[in-house]
Amino acid sequence: MDTYNDITNNIFKESSLTYDQKFKQLFAKKVFLAPVLKNIVPEYKELNLETIEELITTHSNVKVNPQVYNADDSGKGNETETHYDVLADCALPDGD
Repeated sequence: MDTYNDITNNIFKESSLTYDQKFKQLFAKKVFLAPVLKNIVPEYKELNLETIEELITTHSNVKVNPQVYNADDSGKGNETETHYDVLADCALPDGD
């Protein structure tokens, strides 16, 4: 399994990708998201990083119907489809 440092070093090497694309790659990696979630989500605070990674499901370059992932985003206007460069589903430790 790649470590956090392996992933960040590989992504930020000289390449034709823009920084925007590189950050999207980072946020699609569970090993990158786990420590972020551990420090932000109270339910994850006491969990080890491997357990948090098991609770994350990431999707890249996803288009969804707004009824599936409905957010209070007043900027959407009349759009019928929303595009997410990176989408992560994160389950709570108790199975919710």
